[in-house]
Amino acid sequence: MDFQFNKDLKNIAIFIDADNISGNHYKYINNILSQEGRIICLRIYGDFSKVATSSNWENIIYEYGMEAIQVFRIPKKESTDNSLIVDCMKILYNVSSIDLFVIISSDSDFSSLATEIRLRSKYIVGVGYNITPLKLRNNCDKFIVIENILDDKAYNLNSITTINKYNNNSNSNSNNIINEVSNNNEVSNNNQVSNNELNNNIKKLNNLDKFKPFINELFNIFNKKYIKSNNFFDFIKNNNLNKIASKIKHENDLKNACNSINYLLYNDSIIYDLRFGNDEIITDVFDNLIKTNERDEILMSYVKSLFLNKDKSFHQKNYGLNRMIDFCKIFIKNDDVEFTVSKNNEFIIKIKSNVFNNKKTNNSINNINYTINNDINNNIKDNDTHIEETINECINECINKVLLDGSLYNSNY
Repeated sequence: MDFQFNKDLKNIAIFIDADNISGNHYKYINNILSQEGRIICLRIYGDFSKVATSSNWENIIYEYGMEAIQVFRIPKKESTDNSLIVDCMKILYNVSSIDLFVIISSDSDFSSLATEIRLRSKYIVGVGYNITPLKLRNNCDKFIVIENILDDKAYNLNSITTINKYNNNSNSNSNNIINEVSNNNEVSNNNQVSNNELNNNIKKLNNLDKFKPFINELFNIFNKKYIKSNNFFDFIKNNNLNKIASKIKHENDLKNACNSINYLLYNDSIIYDLRFGNDEIITDVFDNLIKTNERDEILMSYVKSLFLNKDKSFHQKNYGLNRMIDFCKIFIKNDDVEFTVSKNNEFIIKIKSNVFNNKKTNNSINNINYTINNDINNNIKDNDTHIEETINECINECINKVLLDGSLYNSNY
């Protein structure tokens, strides 16, 4: 029997895993959940001493009055998950007034917690990205896929929740390719609006026969930073986009077309959009970081902080990647680095020793040259000053002689 909210459902407790969810997406989640009752418990867990986490969530925490729980990370330990689970269990057993529990995370470690909540006759809603494992999805009464709600329209909870992910077969229609649908395949008025917009966009695409404007429009429709090649070809086929289909017939055609555009990367049958909001290119940012970094290793937290400073909406999950290390491995095309683990068991980008030593040597040589040139210039200036002072002294003494006794011939000059 399908789970339905009722009018008496008032009290909601929300628990957020800040290490797993981008703060930029919370307002969309809140818009849905706040329609279902009173949010009387709103807690967020993460290591806010890390710049990447604090910069991502700081304004959101203040805006929504969240209770932020600081959890320092311990290598190889799920510190954040453990704190969230313990607190949630305390409220489950000690606060009987909570009707609905919400876990916002893409981490399957919370699946046992979801089961325990249901055993206590409470409802549980999960919220996470497309990558969330079925283990967590299936243990929730409902699961909201964040990618499905990323615009400003109002949504009905039953129309945007799902358990099963899109299976990528060629018989799926264009709506299935872009959005996951509800289990009962009902379409709300809001989804009809989305379908009308999609139809208008397809009309635009029908008039495009060049790949560059076509792929730009397609990224806007998919509302992602990546498109799988099978989704690309399915979309063309299902919508009879014959103009572009006549030019991009095979995987090789798609790869060559992507390689001709500097802000696209074709990797492992996936097209990535490398542009930031400020029109910088991801690969260029990485190249500059490696060239200018003064140490031989770069922490993942520093990389993420750098990217967030350039684009506040940045998150590796927008590219279909769960970890920053996976993001770096795809977008760093530089033979001078390797990916390894630090002494503190953190993933790092390691600049190879011979490259780093050469860079240090070149920097030292440049510093020496600068110092020598600086010293030479200073010495020349000093000598010029000394000569000028000596001449002035001579002139002054001659003038004094003449003025005092008119006996310039008695002078040594």
